[in-house]
Amino acid sequence: HTMLGEYHRPFGIMLGSIAAVALAIMFFRMIPPSERTAHTMLGEYFMSGHASEGGPGFKFKILENGETTNGTYFQLLDRTTGDCGVGDDSGCGMTKCSPPYHTHLRQYEVFEILNGEFQFILEGNVHRAVKGEKVVVPPNAKHTFCRGPSMKDHEELQTRISLYPALNAGEFFPNIVGIFNDAGQNPNPLKVVWLMCHHHIRLVDIPGPVHEAMCVMLSFFGPLLGFRIVDATYAVEPSGGGVPDEEYIQKTAGMA
Repeated sequence: HTMLGEYHRPFGIMLGSIAAVALAIMFFRMIPPSERTAHTMLGEYFMSGHASEGGPGFKFKILENGETTNGTYFQLLDRTTGDCGVGDDSGCGMTKCSPPYHTHLRQYEVFEILNGEFQFILEGNVHRAVKGEKVVVPPNAKHTFCRGPSMKDHEELQTRISLYPALNAGEFFPNIVGIFNDAGQNPNPLKVVWLMCHHHIRLVDIPGPVHEAMCVMLSFFGPLLGFRIVDATYAVEPSGGGVPDEEYIQKTAGMA
C-alpha cells in the first residue's frame, strides 16, 4: 500500500503516452489529405522510386556528414525544378517539394543560394533570397522553404544546405527519404515522428506536449515495433567538397 503510488506512476506515464498518440492520429485525420501531404507528412518531397537521394522535381547530394567533419557540420546540395511548383505571397502552400513546418532543437540551418529564387517561411513570415545570398535559421525557429514565385518551370533552384553541428543528420536524410520512397505517400506516421524525435526535429503541426509525449513513448516502443534509426539499405556516402562556414562552426562548438 505504501509503495502503490510508485507502481502506478510508470503505468500512468504509459497510458498518457498512448493517449497522446491516439490524439495525434486523430489530429492527422482531421487535416484534409492535401494539407496533410504538404505540411504534415512531407508528402511528395521524398518520393523517387527507391533512390534515397531525391524525388520528383528534386535531388540532393550529401557533401559532408559528421564523420567527415569531426561532427562540426553536415552539408548537402539540393536541386529542385518546376515539378515542385512555386510559392506565393501567402507562403509555400501546396508546393510538392516543401518540407513540413518544423524546428531543429539543437542545430543552426544555413541555406546558401547558388541559383534561382529561394522562398522561406520563418516564424510565420515570408521571405525571399536569390543567388549569392544566405539564409540562417537558428535553433527552435519554425520554418519551411520552397522555390520562389519568379522561377520558371525549366529553371533549377540550387541551394547548399548546412546543419551546425552535424549531430546525426547524415543518417537522418537518407533514412527519412528511404522510408517515404518505400511507402509511397503513406508511410507509418509513428515511424516518421519517431525518427524526427531521435534527430531533435519537431513538426509544428503536432502540438508541442503531444509531440514530446510521443517521443517519450516511441523511445520505448519504437524498437519493439521494428522501427530502425539507421537502415543500411538507405545509406549514402558523402561525396566531399563541402564549404563550411567557420562562424557557425565556432558558434556551435559546444552544441554537439
